[in-house]
Amino acid sequence: MKAMKQWRQNSGQAVLIIVLVMAVALTVGLAVVSRSVTDIRISRQDEESARAFSAAEAGIEEQVAKGLSIGSEAGSSVGNVNYRVSATAFGAGRKFIFPKQVKVGDTQYIWLVGHNQAGEMDDTSSSNYNADSLEVIWGNPAVTADAQKTPALEATLLYKDDGQFKMQRWALDPLAERLFLNGFDGNIGTNSEAFDITGQPRVTPKYRQMISFPAISGASEHYYLLGLKLLYSDDQDHWLAVMGESGANLPPQGVCYQASASVPSGITRAIYQCRGYKTPGPFFDYALFSDLDLATL
Repeated sequence: MKAMKQWRQNSGQAVLIIVLVMAVALTVGLAVVSRSVTDIRISRQDEESARAFSAAEAGIEEQVAKGLSIGSEAGSSVGNVNYRVSATAFGAGRKFIFPKQVKVGDTQYIWLVGHNQAGEMDDTSSSNYNADSLEVIWGNPAVTADAQKTPALEATLLYKDDGQFKMQRWALDPLAERLFLNGFDGNIGTNSEAFDITGQPRVTPKYRQMISFPAISGASEHYYLLGLKLLYSDDQDHWLAVMGESGANLPPQGVCYQASASVPSGITRAIYQCRGYKTPGPFFDYALFSDLDLATL
């Protein structure tokens, strides 16, 4: 009788242990299944998100190739992914600041004539800059004024006068002790104008100077392009901006495209991309312009 009771007790313990083991195994199994389902869902979402993002990029490239007009919107699909793209001009207005700090020696360009819908220069555009001077603004407010860090500025204007393309340069240096060595223009003003940059705090470059363009005459004569290059200050990057005369606006400097794409599951991704109009290569700084064959000069 005692042995039977002991056997029943041991059997009950075994059943309890088996139940506990099964419960643990079931819990672990459910956790593994849940984790696997979650991983699969995340992987699928990542894949569909990448598809939507790629479709948005492809949509921009397609609409750029088709010549999407500024101020318009177009849509299409890549497979079963739908997208829409809109185009807007950027840079038009009285003042313009480059969205990123500029490295010393890298020439940046400001267009003074407009462009057509194909992105080609159009000197008959109504958006041409119509004043004969503007202010150049540059510098990094966080940089101390010394010979190693204070930037000078070289400005190069390409214009047309009397049927010929011509260039004029200005060399501006806010550091007085360098002027007797480099012969640049001094008496550079300080700047208090703040500029808004998307996604960043307002920026106030340190220096500014008005430059007066050479006189031109005739309906077919225009100021075309202004190249700006920082000098000295090799280990520092600086902000670079321009401001037109009162009532004189700069033409658009390029086009921004905003695209959004959606996959059938409802996931949507958007991309915002700006492209400046094409500018001359680095050779522009050293080019010689002539309407005649140089061999005949």
